[in-house]
Amino acid sequence: MSVPEALSALSERLAGSANIKSVFGEPVTVGEKVIIPVARIAYGLGGGSGKQGEKAQEGAGMGGGAAAIPAGVWEISARGTRFIPANANRQLAVAMLVGFCVGLWLGRR
Repeated sequence: MSVPEALSALSERLAGSANIKSVFGEPVTVGEKVIIPVARIAYGLGGGSGKQGEKAQEGAGMGGGAAAIPAGVWEISARGTRFIPANANRQLAVAMLVGFCVGLWLGRR
């Protein structure tokens, strides 16, 4: 299989997997709430090729990967709809740390 053919086959597979169900999971009903999981999807591709003069040496290589990182959930209830981030505690800790550092910096000025 040539490099263009392999790249075409890989891109077709990735195009088939890059759809809305990759980002939003199946809804789950819990009591009167509907929970929809959400993820960040990232794809990466790499490839190479080679050829050398008179001895007709050739080389080729290709690879790819995908990662799904939890982003949070959508919660739908009679009270409304809200997004709950997966890393809410981490965001709060980072905000507190930044606030503390800014406070120290301003206090020294």
